[in-house]
Amino acid sequence: MDFISKHFDRSNIRAFDRGYDNNLFYERLIDQKETFIIRTKKNRDVIYKGKKLNILELSKRFKGKYSLKFQKKNGFVAECRISIVQIQLPSSGY
Repeated sequence: MDFISKHFDRSNIRAFDRGYDNNLFYERLIDQKETFIIRTKKNRDVIYKGKKLNILELSKRFKGKYSLKFQKKNGFVAECRISIVQIQLPSSGY
C-alpha cells in the first residue's frame, strides 16, 4: 500500500479483489484518502441507510451505472457493471 500511495496519484481509483476484503484494509485506505473499489466476499454485511444487510442483497437493488473491463492473464476480458453507493462497515466507525 505504501508503494502504491507513493508512486501513483490519489486521483487514480485503486481496484482490489476479494482477498483484500478486510476492515483494517478499508480503514487504512479511508485514512489515506484513497479512492477504491473492492470486489467483496458474498458474506460481507454492510450498513445502508441505517439498515444492516448482505452486500449481494444490496447489489440487486442497482443496475450498475458504470462499466469496467478487466483483462485476465489468459486474455479473457470480463465486463463488470458497478454502482456507487454510500455504505458503512458494521464493525467500525467508517
